[in-house]
Formats: sequence, structure tokens, C-alpha cells
Amino acid sequence: MQKRILVIDNHAKDRESLGRWLTQLGYSPTLCGSIPEARELLARDYYHAVTIDMRMRDDSSPDDYSGFEIIQDPAYEHLPKIISTSYRESAFKDEWGSEITNRADIYYMGKLDPQENRRRTLQNVFRQIRDDFALRIHFSSRDVVSFRHLAAFQFNERQADQIEVLATMLEALLRRLFRGHLQVTIDRLFCLDSETVTLSVYTYSDGPIITPVPNIVVIGRADVVRADVRGFPGELLQGAQQNTFLGLPSELEVIGELAAVSYRFSTHDPENVRTLSRFIQQHRRADVETVLTALCTDKLSRLHSRSFAQRDSQAVVDFYEARLAQLTDSDLEAVFQARVAALCDKLTVTGLARLAVDGDTLVRVDETGRSERLPHALRLWPASLPNGLARWNLAHGQLNLHTIIVTNELHPHLTRYSDGSPAPQAHDYASLELSLRSRWPAFPDSPHHLSVELWLAQTGNEEADLELPAQLPGPLADSLRILATLRRLAAAQGCDPGQYELCLRSLAIEPLLRIQPEVFLKKRELQYYLQLLMLISTLSARPEKSAIEIKPEELSVRLAGQWHHLSPTDFSFFEYLWVNRNQVCPFEDIAEYIAQAQGSAPETVNEFQVETIRSNMHTIVNRVRRRFGFDSEAPIANIRGIGYKYIE
Repeated sequence: MQKRILVIDNHAKDRESLGRWLTQLGYSPTLCGSIPEARELLARDYYHAVTIDMRMRDDSSPDDYSGFEIIQDPAYEHLPKIISTSYRESAFKDEWGSEITNRADIYYMGKLDPQENRRRTLQNVFRQIRDDFALRIHFSSRDVVSFRHLAAFQFNERQADQIEVLATMLEALLRRLFRGHLQVTIDRLFCLDSETVTLSVYTYSDGPIITPVPNIVVIGRADVVRADVRGFPGELLQGAQQNTFLGLPSELEVIGELAAVSYRFSTHDPENVRTLSRFIQQHRRADVETVLTALCTDKLSRLHSRSFAQRDSQAVVDFYEARLAQLTDSDLEAVFQARVAALCDKLTVTGLARLAVDGDTLVRVDETGRSERLPHALRLWPASLPNGLARWNLAHGQLNLHTIIVTNELHPHLTRYSDGSPAPQAHDYASLELSLRSRWPAFPDSPHHLSVELWLAQTGNEEADLELPAQLPGPLADSLRILATLRRLAAAQGCDPGQYELCLRSLAIEPLLRIQPEVFLKKRELQYYLQLLMLISTLSARPEKSAIEIKPEELSVRLAGQWHHLSPTDFSFFEYLWVNRNQVCPFEDIAEYIAQAQGSAPETVNEFQVETIRSNMHTIVNRVRRRFGFDSEAPIANIRGIGYKYIE
């Protein structure tokens, strides 16, 4: 999402100069030359901050302070306001005192101040803004593929320019709701009417094993959403099992005429099926139907986006509610059982539950370590793994599932899943290996992550003796022996060594690049990103030639004695990879990994650097842009130029 700033200045030259400077820094300025025009723009569009000149009528008049019409208007109290004036700050404070200059929403940026001071002021302003600009938003639904698409669905009577503004507001609301997460995936459009839209949304947090957390999000007219929050059926939270269907509402986020709220979609266990009859007796039927509606997965899921224009969504909802009304309590119980069973399947497959094994039953373990035994809803049979680890095949009805469960003392953790696979896959073993590595103690000179991969690859032979370096501490040596045994077990189960290594590399690189592991399941994808990592390592490994240096405050990188100014997005991406490059693997290993991904013989470093990077840099740039949401109109030299200038 772009950082949107409204620039209010009646002096055309100053206004355009400030706009160009903000654009160079990666902001998205809108220029405005009068107070009435500014009020019109603020009423119909969405901005993160405004800059305003104090003298908006007569620059030569010392008594013109018309800019205060915006600053002191309570309608704009929520917006950070940056006073842009030729006054020195001390003189300005002497003139106006603390009642203005000490307000939390007021900032000062002198037109004659050094650029570094002005840049720092902007950074301080945007630190206070609640929108999470780093949050990645992904649309996986067939119904909605963009925020503009969603706004057009919900507000189809609006003009095209209004749809663009509403789409920006919808995105900002989601960035506020899930601030601090790694990624948000919009999964499904559940219910759409003239006032609200209900979405299922998965959030992903950082870590070596990324676990999706389900949420139900309601976005719409502020008064309607606020009323829904006040009318949330709290008695549903007080069932006999003290189990929640939906979590409590989040803090309500409001922008203009729109508001949004999220409900944590709580994990379910089959225990509630046994007490459903009592649950129906204790609660109003309407509340139970509300729960069924929330759990419903086919309400609008089969409607393709193109059919929304021909079908009245409210008619579909009415039909569904009428069908529910015709059911008896026993029918309702059967429907509910089917919904819960389907939900249990989904939770098991997607790893939303933390499970342990006790005999032939599952035990669910929460964050505090408290356990709750689940009934015989799942059939289990074990397979051996080294040092007390256990792998269990799970089945529910006719659906066979496979998962790896690591029993680490009293805190079990579901580490990886294979979608409906009846046997262990290379991805499962690779994920388990990385999970074990993440628990290693920190030793300064120990092989870690991918640097140990080549050494471990020699342990695939069942009869080979594992010779560990003498300087390794005992706990780390024990961990490496477990990994060697794990690799031998994977080979015995028929896992292809090449596919195993590919999965291991993709899973290990994923936390560095902040991309979901599925991105790397294709060899070409992995190859391109490894090439980009190799470019970063090449530049940083030869200081006598590249003279690499970074100036974060100027968003600049010096290569081969020449400074290059990057956009904020490109600079943050470059800086992150460069600073953290050694967490992936040594530079010498990357060429061999890429050669393995290509299925060719390893090339020398110099040959690979000149030929492969030069031929593929254009493709790398395009793929990186798409993955990280780079502006497609920005100069391509931002990334590609770095590689070309160095190679040439």
C-alpha cells in the first residue's frame, strides 16, 4: 500500500517541489492549491497525512494564517498534520506557543530545513500511523481477486472514482485489523449485502513453521458493523464445554463511512457433538442458526464471481435460512455434526490444532500446556522415529491423512502436513528436520541451517559411520546424529534425495524471503531466488571491487565506487537480504545449490556469476516485483541495474 500524503500549498513552485521530493522517497503525494479544494479532497478520498502551508491566501502577508482552518478543524483531528512553512521552528513556537506545537497530531517541517531533518520528520509521522504497510495481502478466493473487485461488489451503485477510494479504505482497514502479522490471505466471501461483506481471512505470523490462524472479518457501513459488534451473542461463549465458536470481536476499526471488525474463528473439537442436544435446549434457536451460518462452507462458495451480476445474493441467503427453518432439532443436530466433522478434518489438515498422542486417542494442547483428551474421532497407528519422536497416520471416515507430530517433552507441536497423502513425503521429513534445527542451542562456530546440508547428504548410506568433528559440543552432536538418522529413514521410505534437498532449501529460505513455502515447490522459482541471493552475496563478498556500503537514511547503496539511490521498497528488500545473507548459506554453496536445482553440473563461481545472472536478471526482477508487490511502473534499474553495473 502506498503512503498517501495530501500536500496543501498555494505556491505552485513550492507545492510541485515538495511533491517531487516525496515521490522520490516513495510516498504518494496529491497536490492541492487551496483550502476549499483540500476540504473536498479530504471528504472524498483517504490520506495517511497532510502537509499544509500556513499562508494559504497571501504569502507576503505576515498576518495570513489561513492554514489553521485545516489544523484546528475537529473533523481532521485523526489525521497527522505537518506544518510546512518558511518560519524557523523556534520562531514559530514563540509565535503560537504550546497549544498548537505540542499537540500529538501536529508536526513541524520547515521549507528551508536540511533534507535529512525533513525525511526524519516524515518517518516519525508514519511510525504513528496504524496501517501496517509491510503486511502482505493475498487473495486466494475465486469470488474476490482485489480490493477494487470487493468494493465494486459491495458498492456497485457508486461511480468509478468512488470505487477506487473505497477500495483504498478497505485495504487500510485490513492493514489496521491485522497489524504486525506477516501475511493475510483472504480465503472466501461468505455473505454479501448492501451494507456489509463477511470474509474468511487467514493470518500468518513469523517463524520457522508458519501456521495459519482463521478469522471471520466483517466490513461495511460503520453504523451497521458497530451495531453487529454490540449485538454479538455473548451467550454462545458460555456453553457447557466453555468452548467458543467465534472469538470475541476485535477492536473496531473505522475509516470514514466504513468500519471493520474481526472474530477469531476458534478451533473446534468433536466433544461438542455429544452435548449438542443439550446445547440446542439451552440456547435460542436463532443463535444456533447463527453458529451454523458462521460454520457454513457452501453458503455462497459455489457462486463464481461472474454470477454475482445475475444472482441476487440476498435470495440465496433467504433460501438457506428458509431451509434451516424447516429442520427439526434432530435434523439440526445431524447438520451440525456434519459441519463439525468437516471442520475437524480441515483443522487437522491445515495444522490449526496442536495435537499429541496418548494411546489411540488425540490430546489437544493449548498455549499454556493444558491438555484436553479428544474422543475416538480419529484412527491412529504409529511408526517409529528416533529418540522418542513419533509419526502418526491419521484417518477420519474414508479420508486418509498424514501428519508428523513431534512429542517434545510435554509440549507437542504439529510441524508439517501433506495434503491427503497416505505416506510420508520429502516435505514432511524436511520440515521435521528444520523444526529440530530450530531448537539447537546457539554455538558460534557450529554448522547451521543450509551450511550443514552438504555434510548431512553423505549420511544417506545406511552402513556409513557418522564421523562428527571433535570440536562440536555434545548436544549439537546428538542433534546431528538425529538428523542423520532422520535422513536415512526418509531414504528408506523412498524419498528422493534431490527432492528432499529441494524441500529443505525452500523451507529454510522461506523465513528469509518472507514468502510462503509453496512458492518454492517449482524448481524454477527456487532457482530465480537463489540467483538473487547469489547476486547479493557476490556484491558483499568482494569489498575491494564492489565497495558495498549502505546508507539507510538516504536509501542509497554504493557499488563499485558509485552510489545508487533506491526506492524505499527496493532498498528495504536489498538491505534485508544483504544483512541476513549469511543466515541462508555461504556464497560458495549457492552456485552448487542452483546447479542442483537446474539439474546440471556445478559451474565455477566466475562463470555462473557472469553468464547466469546476466541472462536471468530481467526475469528475477519481474518475479521479485510480483512477489513483493513492487510498483510495476518504477524504473527497472532499481534492482537489475545493481547487478548490471557490477557485472559490466
